[in-house]
Amino acid sequence: QAWFQSLSVPACSRLGLPPPGATRMASLPNSKGGRSWPNGPKVTVESVDRKPEQFHPKSPQRVTGRRNFKPTLPSVQSSVTLTSLAALDTAPGLGCHPSTASTASSEHEGRHGEHLHGRHANCALSVASSGNLYSDPSQVLIFLDWDDTLFPSTELFHRRELPEWGYLLPEDVDRDLEPWREALHEYLFAACSLSERLVIVTNSKRPWVDACIQRCVPRLRPLFQRRLGGPTVVYADEAMRAARNKAQASAKTASRGGALGALGCCLAGVSALIHSLFEEVHNGAEDLESELSEEELKEEATEGKRLAMEMAADEFYSRYPGQTWKNIISLGDMRYEYDAVQELSSRRVAQPRERLRTKAVLLPGGPSLRELTSQLQLLRLLLPALVRFNGDVDLDLRSAADPLQAIAEAMHMPQLGAVGFPLHAWGREAEPEDDEDILRALDEVAIVVHEALEQDIRPFLTH
Repeated sequence: QAWFQSLSVPACSRLGLPPPGATRMASLPNSKGGRSWPNGPKVTVESVDRKPEQFHPKSPQRVTGRRNFKPTLPSVQSSVTLTSLAALDTAPGLGCHPSTASTASSEHEGRHGEHLHGRHANCALSVASSGNLYSDPSQVLIFLDWDDTLFPSTELFHRRELPEWGYLLPEDVDRDLEPWREALHEYLFAACSLSERLVIVTNSKRPWVDACIQRCVPRLRPLFQRRLGGPTVVYADEAMRAARNKAQASAKTASRGGALGALGCCLAGVSALIHSLFEEVHNGAEDLESELSEEELKEEATEGKRLAMEMAADEFYSRYPGQTWKNIISLGDMRYEYDAVQELSSRRVAQPRERLRTKAVLLPGGPSLRELTSQLQLLRLLLPALVRFNGDVDLDLRSAADPLQAIAEAMHMPQLGAVGFPLHAWGREAEPEDDEDILRALDEVAIVVHEALEQDIRPFLTH
């Protein structure tokens, strides 16, 4: 449903959907109680209260309100209970790949075998269903960086030279931020709909993310304040400190065991020293920064992110006995999180029947405000496809000549590469005066992703 919130009239027309602003009265009833539009497929529609559309003619994006229709389409979401998931995850004889499923199970799953449907789906569907639960929100863990991945830090604090800890924004900056705010809002809501655990991992110090939200995009505060279903912010330095404290506690316990305890204490002491170095560097100790090389600083920043990811993954994938790690996605503009998630995966000691899909995406660094807005719009449309891809993804979009083409190749989706997404959205070309080419390309991407997921194209969805 999130995909359709920003579709334009041409995109809706090609998909056979009602144009923006259409109502139930504009649809035609059919014999089964659903609604159909002329020259388009049947969709089921329910009325919802929505805000009217808004249009900013000079903005980098069209800012749309919620549509007043909700097409019922194949979805990556289901409401499978954790009890059912536990039964599926621990089912005897379960294989780690859909190919291990029985013929009967495959026939039962049909074209929607990659996920479960309905509010009363249960574990009796098939043994193979557990291996296909990787795209269920209850099994998807998403990590996002904050600065220059979600928040335009380089644009605000370097190009426009705003003070980092100021409060009021200049009027022109506040106006320029509006399209980005809308794009970020829709992007985070889409991510939260695809994953029950969205974690923002940052190497900054608390309360940096909260301060950015309060100052630049306060409309996101309700989302971040949700007790369930909202993003979680994790500071890597705090994860390092927690790991150090755990190591020290383990060392004290081990020290009671004699020589082995002494050895453990020494190892813990070395580990604590390394962690303390990271903490001091991150606090801005200039004398220590001069002693550590750039490579050592990168290693410490990567380790902090890895520890934060590991803690989040351990918690998320231990909500019932026998739960396996299935689907971890990381998007960020620095190599820290890119390397960290891959190291997290390589260090993982898998359980029997476990098949972890690791998807690491390195985004271009230092985007302009318009570039970041366009990237958020595009990634919001691509997230469902990334979640559903049944394999590992290793994408370095920083070095890719054509980032969208690289995404299409990585996810085995050639039709996506034919869209021709403008290179200025990735900082490869000068920005034009308007964004009509971006808007047209976004419509094309939305159509391609929708059609791929609806038709359940196997070469795309199965690695």
